[in-house]
Amino acid sequence: MMKRAVLVIASCVALARPAAAQEVPPSGAAAAAAAGPLACTPARTALVLGGGGAKGLAHIGLLHSLDSLGIVPDLIVGTSAGAIVGALYASGASAAEVERALREGHIERIVRDYEPVVSSSLEGLQPVIVWEKAGSRWVLQPGAVREGEVSALLSRLMLRGNLIARGDFDSLPIPFRAVATDLADRSTVSIASGDLARAVRASMSIPLILRPVQLDGRSLVDGGLSSNIPAGIARALGAERVIVSRVTSPVPDPTDFDNPLTVTGALFDYLWVQDSVALGPDDVLITQPTARFGVLDFTPQAFDALVATGRAAADAALRTARDAGRCIRPLSTLRRAPMLPAVIGRTRVFPPQVRERESVIRDLALGTRRGLDTDAIADGLDRLARNERYRGVWLTPSGTPTQADFDVQMELAPSRSFGLGAAFDHTMSGRLWLGGVDRTLFGSDLEGTALLTSGTYRSDLTLAARRKARVGQRYVPIGASAEFVGEDVRLFDGATELPSVDVDEQTLLLGIRPLLEPGWTQELGLDARLWRVAGSDRDGHLGARYALRYRRAGAAQPSVTVELIASGRWQRARVELAREHRLGPLTLTPRIRAGIAAQVPLHQTFTLGGPDGFAGLRLQDARGEREMFAALLLRWRLWRGVYGRLEPMVGRMGLNGGRPDALGLIDRTLSGARVGVELHTPLGPIRLEQGFNNLRQEQALIRVGRWF
Repeated sequence: MMKRAVLVIASCVALARPAAAQEVPPSGAAAAAAAGPLACTPARTALVLGGGGAKGLAHIGLLHSLDSLGIVPDLIVGTSAGAIVGALYASGASAAEVERALREGHIERIVRDYEPVVSSSLEGLQPVIVWEKAGSRWVLQPGAVREGEVSALLSRLMLRGNLIARGDFDSLPIPFRAVATDLADRSTVSIASGDLARAVRASMSIPLILRPVQLDGRSLVDGGLSSNIPAGIARALGAERVIVSRVTSPVPDPTDFDNPLTVTGALFDYLWVQDSVALGPDDVLITQPTARFGVLDFTPQAFDALVATGRAAADAALRTARDAGRCIRPLSTLRRAPMLPAVIGRTRVFPPQVRERESVIRDLALGTRRGLDTDAIADGLDRLARNERYRGVWLTPSGTPTQADFDVQMELAPSRSFGLGAAFDHTMSGRLWLGGVDRTLFGSDLEGTALLTSGTYRSDLTLAARRKARVGQRYVPIGASAEFVGEDVRLFDGATELPSVDVDEQTLLLGIRPLLEPGWTQELGLDARLWRVAGSDRDGHLGARYALRYRRAGAAQPSVTVELIASGRWQRARVELAREHRLGPLTLTPRIRAGIAAQVPLHQTFTLGGPDGFAGLRLQDARGEREMFAALLLRWRLWRGVYGRLEPMVGRMGLNGGRPDALGLIDRTLSGARVGVELHTPLGPIRLEQGFNNLRQEQALIRVGRWF
């Protein structure tokens, strides 16, 4: 159910940075069509866009019709999805610009399964369930939505309109209202001022999916719960004529109620209040024939069909109205030219609990008396979306046509959260982890994390703390971590497993320690270790560690990892590359691993293929001090949450001497492949695969969850 609910929010992602508003005076045939009969008298005309989830994409087709006829509404009122499209159109974007931006945003890539997250400090570990501290209570985290990402994307999306309005939605090229619902009494709320992005966020806050928006002492949720087709609000604001676009929904099929998506769509339809629209003699009602589309279906195919459906329905309705002699002639003849302020005036950051005020202002490029750069502000919103301390950034601009003041409202994220995760591999048995984060450790801006893992062959405890320290004009993430590991290193002799070697290790890392954030991050600092291998004396290492990573937004693991550890006694370097690509129905993920080490202890050697091992071999069968490995995973959908997998691979291990090669695998090129299926479940992926290699060895891989 949760998988596609986030799509209502994800529809706004692609509209970042709409193009400048244009004057669109009607001329020629378009003007004549807009004017209608010669006796047609202009009247205040409102465009009313109803809610309906993905079906609201049909409104874009209506905008195309209006643009083609040169019809410029005097007012736009929108609910939920209609508020998103309406706010952008009111801000000066044409229908073509809105559609192009949506397509370029690849909305379908925002779709995710239920994926709760504790903190990126836990380096990609995927929990099964997460609890967060909200006030004095602990609540379950709704994992399908990242509040910080959604809020930042909306702020970026509405940035231009926000700067034009400067707190007054009547100052937009077309005056605009967003319709929301007061959760306390289900009354309808028409939002006319404040932060434009926050108003739209309130209008589209589907209960149980998105948190209510706190605005002027009220808790606001999706406007569809009180007025999904807000024509009455338009008339109350002085509209003499209305052009209404509403979507239709099918009667749900009871035989399909075992499908969670069917039930979800039906529940949304029941929740939304479908106002009756009393039409005047010159009003136009466009009933979009969207019954065959899902409320939560934002796939590219549905996108194409919905825009085309909306255009056809709007063209037909407007043509019928014209032929019937109805007057479709707003007071407006062109859009007002928007004015963007050129200079930044006062900037304030709220609430007082925000400790990184200067850093926030710097990230948003809102330094006093500097030139206003919308691209720099948008980039800053993206950066702050990755800061787990906040789940909302609202610019709240005000000021004059030449100067913009900002009262930046930061919504603080829950101060504490913890989660539980598990995984099972039939050759390594099961593993559990429990991890937590405190973002205001000791009442300061210090972030503390703790992670405990337990399994048959390895258990460890990691404690870490980090903060951003100001160094000159920059803020640098510094921190420390301590790790305590107990591991049974597995060794093999052909088909026989030898007694494992017990290793205890304690590690202290200190230096520049950034979060596992999207984009490039670097880590540099002291690496101190003590360890003891069973049957030998305790040994130690004091050296330096450097790591370079690149992680794409939304990805759990880095696509580039470079790690170097060196001391006077031993050195270890590894590189790992992995990135997902889509080619039609196929998803291709090439993986490359390379490593070299010198004089490292047994537990610091490499295993061929890493956590997934090599086709035909048991995990940790091949262990050495030099590794070269490459694989190409081909993945395709078979049915709903079932995917086929084929992964050919090649690899080679090497030793520097001093260790026996019982398996005959060292300095020998291996090739092989795995083939099988992957099932998506609430516990994570389940993989059932068979592997084979050029040594005529075969080995199954059965795994539940993401191995760690």
